Amino acid sequence: MQNVNDHRATYLDKVKELEDANAKLECKIKEWYTKHRPAAGEKDYSKYFKQIANLQAKILAAQVANASIVLQLDNARLAADDFKLK
Repeated sequence: MQNVNDHRATYLDKVKELEDANAKLECKIKEWYTKHRPAAGEKDYSKYFKQIANLQAKILAAQVANASIVLQLDNARLAADDFKLK
């Protein structure tokens, strides 16, 4: 039973060490983000997001239109093949 208690104590000590190390790392991460935060004078690109979304929508519409044309071409080829066979 003493052996189990020793293992438990060792385990709890290790957990405490890891928690302390984790807290130190979290502090270092916060410091790094504080130092590397974008300055107020940097450019704000958020006004371009709407334009990007519109362009993405246009690209998607063009892809759908292209797929529709390809489908129509395939249907026309199949119809032509059917007429050739008859």
